[in-house]
Amino acid sequence: METTLESHDIASAWIGCLGCHDGGSSGRWYADEGAESVPSRCVRCGSDEFWCLDVESDYFRPEEMSPAEFVERVAFWREVEEHADYMDVVRAYWANESHANIPNDPDEFVSKAQDCFMFVCDGYTDQDIGMAYGDYLDGCGVNSHDLPEPYRHHIDWASMGHDLQIECDVKEYDGSTYVFDYS
Repeated sequence: METTLESHDIASAWIGCLGCHDGGSSGRWYADEGAESVPSRCVRCGSDEFWCLDVESDYFRPEEMSPAEFVERVAFWREVEEHADYMDVVRAYWANESHANIPNDPDEFVSKAQDCFMFVCDGYTDQDIGMAYGDYLDGCGVNSHDLPEPYRHHIDWASMGHDLQIECDVKEYDGSTYVFDYS
């Protein structure tokens, strides 16, 4: 059975009983807020061991978890959504960061993601990243167009983009390239 997320859902999970799990018929899909209504005992075998065996979400990595952890993660992301001005930046940061580095406090998480974000561009080549970095510098008041004419065209944007991929965290997410600087 395939599930689709509604626009208001953070995630949905297939929660099944571990006591009688037989490849799919001992559980069902729960929308993010519905996971709190998982029964305390299985009606088939009486077990109280339930587990999220599949998760559909743009916010969660595809991993198994307990129903309680699923509910906690949904609550975390709901709060993040309330505090983040740039959800695409926050989601790109999350998608490429290890869980060990992610703060448990939603405000701190959003702040950390936005503080280390530099810029986003459409391509992933060294040239694309380098040219976007030039635009980023222009926005910071370092205007490459103000350089004297003989030097202006000698900036090797591809080389600069290559260096950024070494020195910064350059991540593809949802069709765009996000550059984060953790220094």
